[in-house]
Amino acid sequence: MLTKAMEDYRDQLIVIVAGYPEPMNQFLNVNPGFRSRFNRILTFEDYTVDELMQILEGMEKKLDYYTDSDARHFVEKKVEVKLCYKTKDFANARAMRNYLEAAILKQSQRLIQQEQIRKEDLTTLKIEDFEGITFA
Repeated sequence: MLTKAMEDYRDQLIVIVAGYPEPMNQFLNVNPGFRSRFNRILTFEDYTVDELMQILEGMEKKLDYYTDSDARHFVEKKVEVKLCYKTKDFANARAMRNYLEAAILKQSQRLIQQEQIRKEDLTTLKIEDFEGITFA
């Protein structure tokens, strides 16, 4: 059905598909004429450590969080290791979002144990908030 629509409406239709390289190759090879209908293929390189840290910081900023310098250094080292040993399904920015959300949850569990909580405590992520969390 998609192949027919791509042919019948080729001057009016744009189809964009995205995914990891190997599954995309399998997808494009499903039908002998399918690959030729996708005449532009863009490959995006994985993010660097610095880019992933910028993504994390941008997500934190949107949520009004801040990672202290010790925690930032810890996370940066963990990202470096992950990129060296990443699996084929490492999701880059999504992994950073999941990592941040897990750290925020750990932070809330940490803060609930404190008797006194300052406003800055509510917005500052510390190294212990990131420890023990694995990338999805």
